[in-house]
Amino acid sequence: MNKNRIFGITLTVVFLIAAGVSINVFAKGNINAIIPENADGSRKVSQERLETVENFIKKEILLGGLNIKMEVPSNWICSPLGTAAEKAADSFSITGPRNIDNTYTVSLRVKVYPAEKFDGIENMMKSVSGKTDSRDVKISGMPAKEVIAENRASLPLYSVRNKKTDILTVCAGFETGKNIVQIKYSADKRDFYEYKKVYDKIVNSMEVSADR
Repeated sequence: MNKNRIFGITLTVVFLIAAGVSINVFAKGNINAIIPENADGSRKVSQERLETVENFIKKEILLGGLNIKMEVPSNWICSPLGTAAEKAADSFSITGPRNIDNTYTVSLRVKVYPAEKFDGIENMMKSVSGKTDSRDVKISGMPAKEVIAENRASLPLYSVRNKKTDILTVCAGFETGKNIVQIKYSADKRDFYEYKKVYDKIVNSMEVSADR
């Protein structure tokens, strides 16, 4: 084997090693950006991401002729944001953190339907796919139905690198006057029970009345 060939092989090996180190450092850097470091240098994913829920603030929205008051995390994104937009809307969304894979967002949506759209709450709940459990609850002092659903999605969508992700959803609904109010909370299964505390807080603080 001549010297030029040996030199070429050696250079290639050095290049591959250097590239591997760079990729490793880059990957760690991106992971570290997603998972903040604790004071002791450890990384507790669920703990850190749960801390992204700051104090709750009172939110009042006008949807489908209803005045809805509830407490929401101050640093989560609410949509629609403006009063004029809220008056014209029939749904209101709150979005929180992304999952660890950065492919799915914790979200909660309040939607108002005309009562005639469904033949009662039971009929509305039949439209929720992947149901695994149901129970009777009370929201804003009114009888409500709540179901848990589990589905699997390939995320991110339209990507050749997608992977199966389990999504859990809790959907609650109740009738008030000529309207049906639906509250739907959805999250990556790995985050679901952490942020369900937020859903519980929002639902338990909800007050619904006719807009005057």
